Amino acid sequence: MYPREYFDTFWRNDIKEEVFVAMPFHDEFVAVWEKAIKPGIEENGKYHLKANRVDVTTLSGSILSSIFDGIAHSKIFLADISTTDTGKWAGQRNGNVMYEVGLAHALRHSSEVILLKSDSAPINFDIMSILIHNYDKNNLEQAKQEIGEKVIATINNVEITKTLNVEKAVASINPPAMTYLINYGKYVGFSLRKPANMGDELVAIKEYLAIQLLIEKKIIEYEPKSSNKNQAFYKWTFFGFAILQRLNLS
Repeated sequence: MYPREYFDTFWRNDIKEEVFVAMPFHDEFVAVWEKAIKPGIEENGKYHLKANRVDVTTLSGSILSSIFDGIAHSKIFLADISTTDTGKWAGQRNGNVMYEVGLAHALRHSSEVILLKSDSAPINFDIMSILIHNYDKNNLEQAKQEIGEKVIATINNVEITKTLNVEKAVASINPPAMTYLINYGKYVGFSLRKPANMGDELVAIKEYLAIQLLIEKKIIEYEPKSSNKNQAFYKWTFFGFAILQRLNLS
């Protein structure tokens, strides 16, 4: 299964109390996972989170689906992009991990992504401008503490940003647009009949302006697969669901 197929078919808007972790499955990283990353996430002292990683050493359709699901529905995404010191790919960044990093940046906001490394090798050009945190693999107790602090800080910032964005969007919704939230907030989306005559077109102008506002605010999006020549279907975005929850309309 490819990413586009997954997101079109299985996308959900529920966020799990998890941090999805991408990291190399190599003997060098066993201690990093067991003594730093996993406890750093799960023993952070503020949020009750589970560290979730998928074993990508055996790639299959179900494994890829688990990766897509984990990235899409975790609270935040964390990746260890460190190079290995031994083996066939010594000195290179893990291809599977970098693939997951690409998916995370395509799907999630950059503020929801944490990148870690323990090496001093040159950074790939594509991610050179992204903040990458260093940790000392020879001091995993300190790394554990630092990872926990980064997880807390990242989630705090994400929650503050989301709250501010939601409040700003709510204040900008006019009465015609609010009607759609009130009438269809309990559904995954809604459909509108396309105008068939002049009278319909006059009504459609008002609908169009309200719909355009909701689209511009990224509260809804047009769903072509569910639309036809007579009906246009719109579905709530993840941000739209957050607004519906804020207004107690979902």
